[in-house]
Amino acid sequence: MTCTKCGEEFELDDGKPGYANICPNCSVPTPEQKARQLAYADSRHKSLTASQRTNERRRDEERKQDLARGKLGYKKVPGKKFTVREPK
Repeated sequence: MTCTKCGEEFELDDGKPGYANICPNCSVPTPEQKARQLAYADSRHKSLTASQRTNERRRDEERKQDLARGKLGYKKVPGKKFTVREPK
C-alpha cells in the first residue's frame, strides 16, 4: 500500500492502530501534536469539572429550596415546575 502523506510503500499490519492509507511512520504524532492534544484534554477536563461544580451547586440550591418549602407546608410536584400546599 502507498502512504498518502509521504508516498512510500508500506505493509498494512493487522491489529495495528492508525489509518489504512497512512504509513506507521507518518501516523506517529509529532511533539507539537502531542502537546496540542494534551492542552486540549486539559482544557476539556477543566471545563467538565467546572460544569460539574455548577450542576452540584444548582442541585444543592434546589434541595435547600425544597427543604424551605417543606417547612412552610408546600410540596414539589414531581416532574413539574410548581409546588402545592400539603393538606394537614
